[in-house]
Amino acid sequence: MKIDLCKLPFSRYGSYGALSYDQHTQELAIRFVYHGFVKSKRKLFKIIPFKEGKPLTYRVHAEPWVLTMETNEGSIHFYWKGKGELVIWGNGPELRIEYLGAGEEGGFATQDSMMSWRIVDPTSTSFIRLFTLEGMLEGHTSFQLAMNPDGTAGKRHTCPEAYFHLSGPKEFLLHMGFGQMELDLEYPKADPVNDLEEAKHQFEGFRESFRQTMTSPAEYREAVETAVYVLWSSVVEPEGKIKRPAMLMSKNWMTNVWSWDHCFNALALARPNPNLAWDQMQVVFDHQLPNGQLPDYVNHAEALASFTKAPIHGWAYMLLVEKGFELSSDKALLVYEQLSRWTDWWFSYRDSDRDGICQYNHGFDGCWDNASVFDAGIPIESPDLTAYLLLQMAMLERLAHALNRTEVAKLWNTRYLLTMEKFIEHSWDEGNRQFFTLQTAKQIQVESGSLINWMPVVLGDRLPKRIWSSIVTALSDESQFLTQTGLATESRSSSSYSDGDSYWRGPTWAPVVYMVVDGLRRGGEQELARTIAHRFCQTVKESGAMYENYESSTGQGLSDPAYTWTASVFLLLLDEYLGD
Repeated sequence: MKIDLCKLPFSRYGSYGALSYDQHTQELAIRFVYHGFVKSKRKLFKIIPFKEGKPLTYRVHAEPWVLTMETNEGSIHFYWKGKGELVIWGNGPELRIEYLGAGEEGGFATQDSMMSWRIVDPTSTSFIRLFTLEGMLEGHTSFQLAMNPDGTAGKRHTCPEAYFHLSGPKEFLLHMGFGQMELDLEYPKADPVNDLEEAKHQFEGFRESFRQTMTSPAEYREAVETAVYVLWSSVVEPEGKIKRPAMLMSKNWMTNVWSWDHCFNALALARPNPNLAWDQMQVVFDHQLPNGQLPDYVNHAEALASFTKAPIHGWAYMLLVEKGFELSSDKALLVYEQLSRWTDWWFSYRDSDRDGICQYNHGFDGCWDNASVFDAGIPIESPDLTAYLLLQMAMLERLAHALNRTEVAKLWNTRYLLTMEKFIEHSWDEGNRQFFTLQTAKQIQVESGSLINWMPVVLGDRLPKRIWSSIVTALSDESQFLTQTGLATESRSSSSYSDGDSYWRGPTWAPVVYMVVDGLRRGGEQELARTIAHRFCQTVKESGAMYENYESSTGQGLSDPAYTWTASVFLLLLDEYLGD
């Protein structure tokens, strides 16, 4: 397969590095993905081919294991090794590597030997070492006193620029090592032929695991290849706060593992790679707080607990088990304890009026950051939250039975039944025949056309028939939510609906599509579920990438075009609803 470098980063399984091509500036740049999306979007090095002091025009193309820069003077190749190595080799042209963190950002470079240079980049907290294995490496840098605006001596020295020139009489071979601590001064190794064979073999094995366990129509083959590449290349090895192999949401700029996104990646991996699926569920629970809360997200540098995410984890484990994922007794006990504490946290810390119906204190907590249900102020009691908690209680009951804790299972069943009764009494508007959101502090019903009010569809046949029929009617209405892209996140008849990059006020999102489709299936609405799945998959295929979300009226891809939950949901829907 060929990678569209204008949309997808070039990386590989395990690596914390990525190469990106900017079609507007026509620049190839190296980035690191250790931190959150602001720092990871930052370009660290710019790559420019040269000959006799003049920059060359070039073309770039890539397969999953190698990126090639072609010029009229010859080619330069790039590939990743492990979690912190980039190898560059070429013949014909020379290469200039410009370090973009010099000057005001405080980065600096020093020469270790005739063959190597060391760079410290404070912004990404990275240590980098350039080592030439073949050819010549020349560094150009300076270190000088910074001056104040009035001409007096400043309080520090700076490195105003740093760039490196790589050349060879026939060819050159450069090793770039990088990491979050000082690198060993060992002589690095690089064997392009064998290294590339290993990377190719790894990707093809990953791809084959999907081919053997999931189905898809032939017309989607190219998009499936893209989806599999996005998943494979977005994994990083354990380091820092990442305690196990973790699939980032992207290696473009959404370089976190958010605490609901990871569930969809785990579901897609359930049959192709059960061990990696388990790791995706656990990578966030590795940072569960003593009081039971999950962090908002995890990356190499931090696990942020200022916010959290919706408790869809019971729902996710329920689906994993249905897909044949085996929970050993040890794993079942661990999951039970994690979900139990997570469920109790919501009722202990997110029910300020103590009415038994939990609340979101922020749009980030509810996952629908700017949804119209938050326009009236926070906190809010939206019906999706209780629906997720109900499914979590149902999963806890199932786990308790599996652990032979019959009395505990009965307690969860009782709690489920009481909460379901309270939920319908509290959040269902019989007159308007729909669920509604309550503004907690003011105790007023929020006027909103957000799809979030219809997310209790995830409960499927657990809902009373009169409620279920109203939900199905709304979701099948093309003047409201049903669109050619799947589902709009805001009713198209709502004054809050907006085309364009309006995030949760209209665009179609992969996780919402999958959760709604799954709920419809559980409620017996197979035809509507298949229609929505087909429309979404067509949208993804036609976009040529795996966008974070899509404009619901046109299908235009929005935000990050290499988003893993979109790739995962796309593969799941093809297999479950459109496969052979």
